Amino acid sequence: EKNKKKAIFWFQKAANQGDANAQYMLGEMYLEGLGTLKNIIEAYAWLNVASGNGSPQAQKLRDSIESDLSKQELDKARNLSEDYWKKYKSE
Repeated sequence: EKNKKKAIFWFQKAANQGDANAQYMLGEMYLEGLGTLKNIIEAYAWLNVASGNGSPQAQKLRDSIESDLSKQELDKARNLSEDYWKKYKSE
């Protein structure tokens, strides 16, 4: 568990710098609750960003969980991914 928390920390740093693989891994970790609380909204948001960065595996996973979210959750996840996108693009 301690290593998974460390992994989240480093994936977060790399994701914020635009690393699509780290963004995908964060999405997976939030989806599975590895090193963090399970959070499908965060998972979708990071997978959406990674997909926008050209990750086909992120796009596939994002699309597979979309139906698990309500319209309100999906809107929240998309807004969150826009925030993440803007944040790392401006750094």
